[in-house]
Amino acid sequence: KMEEAVQKQTDLLAEFEKVREDLQKIMDDLENSTFVKRFKAASREQLDVATALNRTLFDGFGVAQESLDQRQKDQSGRIADREVAQVQKVRDIQDDLGAYYDRRKEEKFQRILKEMQEFAVVSKLDQLSDRVRINRSGDSIARAEYYADTLDRWAEELVSASKCGQCKGCK
Repeated sequence: KMEEAVQKQTDLLAEFEKVREDLQKIMDDLENSTFVKRFKAASREQLDVATALNRTLFDGFGVAQESLDQRQKDQSGRIADREVAQVQKVRDIQDDLGAYYDRRKEEKFQRILKEMQEFAVVSKLDQLSDRVRINRSGDSIARAEYYADTLDRWAEELVSASKCGQCKGCK
């Protein structure tokens, strides 16, 4: 009876390990989708900044910041403030991605993290907020759209990288 009980316990432990592995895969997919959603949201915010800037073009395009009326300065200030908030969100994504990579050591996360660091996305977004404040609208729109595309591309790379087809829940 003792050997039978030990065998049952061993079998149960093996089943628990299998369930734990399946749950870990599910958790990994959830964490991965969270990064995808955060990158997509950051991309949409950049497009929203570009759209907001586009609405200001007729009033102050090409005008030196000092020559803008107060309403235009306030409008540029609000858009720049949105960009400053965006800088912190992207910094958080980068920091979280780094921490996640430190735990998981998956190449796709390392590749995107390295690209973010080499591209210096956080400092470039910070510079964009400065350009908005000094009324460089045309240049700021182009940069915001470029950064939106870049953030979206990183999200898509995580989506395509996560579709391995090896687990039951993967379609």
